[in-house]
Amino acid sequence: MITDAKDGRHPVVVVNDTRNPVKGRITVLNADTNRELFNSVFDAEANGKMIAGYIPETVSHEMWLIQYETEDGIRHMNHYLSGKAPFNLEDYKRWFSKLGIDNSWQ
Repeated sequence: MITDAKDGRHPVVVVNDTRNPVKGRITVLNADTNRELFNSVFDAEANGKMIAGYIPETVSHEMWLIQYETEDGIRHMNHYLSGKAPFNLEDYKRWFSKLGIDNSWQ
């Protein structure tokens, strides 16, 4: 996950809520441009939390796609909205479509 910026940078946090250590890779992309903002490996202890790194704070409204894959090949995805609220609903809908989640509720 990504948390709110502190001292001009967003911590990229890995939370492992399992009883086993987990290794993998995390990548963060800008949803509009596909520009890679962060890429790193992680090694999280069982029931652990760690900071994998940082992304510089932005002033513009952006959605960041968080993609991570564990060493057993399982892929996961999440997202983070960067910038100060409020966000434009049309922007959010456009970004949301890039997550690959069923959006029939729209």
